[in-house]
Amino acid sequence: MAIDIISAIKSAKVFSSLDDAALKKLINKFEKIHLLKNQILFHQGDVSDGLFLIVSGKLIAIVQIEGKEKKILGEVGHGQTIGELGALSHQVRDVTFQALENSTLLKLSSKSFNELCNEYPAVMLQTMNNLVARSRTLLKLITNNKPIHKHIAIFPANDNNSLQLFATHITEHLNSLPDAVVLIDNKEFQEKYATDAKLHQLIDGYEAQNKVVYYLLALDDTPLSKICLEKVDMIYVVGCGDAKPHIHTYTSKIIHNDEYTYKSKPELILLHVDNKDVPKQTSRWLKLADFGMHHHVRVSNEQDIQRLIRFLRGQAVGVVLGGGGVRSWAHIGALKALTEQGIPIDAIGGVSAGAIVGGFYAMYGTYEDRENQLHDLTAVTRKSISWRNLTWPAISIFDGEKYTLQQKKIFKHAQIENLWLPFFCVACNLSKSVTVVHKTGRLWKRVRSSTSVPGIFPPVVIRGQIHVDGGIINNLPVDLMRKMTSTIGTIVAVELIHKDIDETVYDFPPILPLKKAFLAKMHWAYKSYKFPGLVETFLKSLLMGSSVRQRENALSSDILVTPDLSQYDLLRITKKQSDELVEIGYKTAIKAIRKWRRKKQADSAKSGGKNGNGTT
Repeated sequence: MAIDIISAIKSAKVFSSLDDAALKKLINKFEKIHLLKNQILFHQGDVSDGLFLIVSGKLIAIVQIEGKEKKILGEVGHGQTIGELGALSHQVRDVTFQALENSTLLKLSSKSFNELCNEYPAVMLQTMNNLVARSRTLLKLITNNKPIHKHIAIFPANDNNSLQLFATHITEHLNSLPDAVVLIDNKEFQEKYATDAKLHQLIDGYEAQNKVVYYLLALDDTPLSKICLEKVDMIYVVGCGDAKPHIHTYTSKIIHNDEYTYKSKPELILLHVDNKDVPKQTSRWLKLADFGMHHHVRVSNEQDIQRLIRFLRGQAVGVVLGGGGVRSWAHIGALKALTEQGIPIDAIGGVSAGAIVGGFYAMYGTYEDRENQLHDLTAVTRKSISWRNLTWPAISIFDGEKYTLQQKKIFKHAQIENLWLPFFCVACNLSKSVTVVHKTGRLWKRVRSSTSVPGIFPPVVIRGQIHVDGGIINNLPVDLMRKMTSTIGTIVAVELIHKDIDETVYDFPPILPLKKAFLAKMHWAYKSYKFPGLVETFLKSLLMGSSVRQRENALSSDILVTPDLSQYDLLRITKKQSDELVEIGYKTAIKAIRKWRRKKQADSAKSGGKNGNGTT
């Protein structure tokens, strides 16, 4: 046993500088610890009393940030040490460590470790190197927030032919990829790999080749499903979108088990054979489980197939459209640039005016022959803030009637969850003082809530609660796109409120009675007074509250499009100006895309030609 422990200690970088004499002297100071699968080694906040060396098995690090969800930081395995900083500083534990599988560890007390560092400074130096490297890895993980999925389980929702249909249309695409392999858990496979030893040898071989393994599993505890669930990073459930929503007891048990879904929420894939109508039963499917996301796939539509594959590979492209009033015509130019440059739009989200453009794109997939509808909405927006639409100021200055009716006309009876393209929009729930991400519900109403400028238009009541413009909290929701699913590989953000410096010289007194204001506005007196626009000033003031978050989100995007639109009003533009905005958005997006591609090429050259994202 002593020889085994010495070998384990030698495998750790922290102790690599010690000679055999020092190791023999140290060996009796280690305590052997056995953990069962899912057992906690220590909790975040526990007192630090030593470091641990992993001899066998795997552990996962979990951090709980106050007011937020738990976050998985990563896995540690054989030969790695944890808890060094706490052992040296005697501070409380920063994270929780939990066993992913049965594991064996060696514990060295804080006292013994400090004595060892004092006697052998090389141990302290290596410990510091480890901590620095780990900090860099952790920082990269937190900023990128793109977990790598290597073992992906795909279960049928029920005993219909959904998985066979999926396999028919998807397997060939996945198997053609150099880093992917598909294992179909059928009778032929089970006969070929009849023993656990053969099966483990197969999976270990794929892991050694750094393959992504896709498991198409049956509604049963087969040997393949058992080994998959030991390793699973992501779970998908496949159902026939045109059939009655139903999830088999076996699949339901899997997707409701935190042991298998701690890394990512399961996602739903709904296959559609009939392309004529939009999906109709999605809301019933979504009530069956807490799915992180759902995907509609028309099996005869190549674009849908390719989009799903990008999600499965963690290479999907998400587009985020910020708020900025009628300047949102620049969004259209940016979307045209993405399409022209061959960058797919796999999911789209927006806030305020960005929600209108995003919802429009998610519903129609194009702007050709439909821009007149947006021109009508622009005209209606301008008219809606005129004195003709003033209302009794119970909840707003203007009645919002024409503005609301035009959105109803554009979006009709569409439901967000039934759109072919994944979409979300952001609103602020004033009743609960929280941000709301609308991923389901009547499209026009959710978009209308996202554009309800407080005090200007009436807020929208949803389930008895007041919703207003989401831009006052988060005017560029890149962070919410990342949270939408862990399989977004690239995020494009289009920012409309940027470099807004007003050079106008204003002049008016701090006390402005009604009579004086009226005479000045009519230019009958006080002609030296210079006023800003009431509505625009109010809107800019509201958006200032989210400016810091907007800059943080802008910097965390992969492709950032920031057209300088400071010369254009937020709520009033002409037809000519809308065309100018489209052109500015287009040209700025082209520059941003080229910059991103140059960076990708440089990064690829540094990493020896490997590229983590397949987007062209």
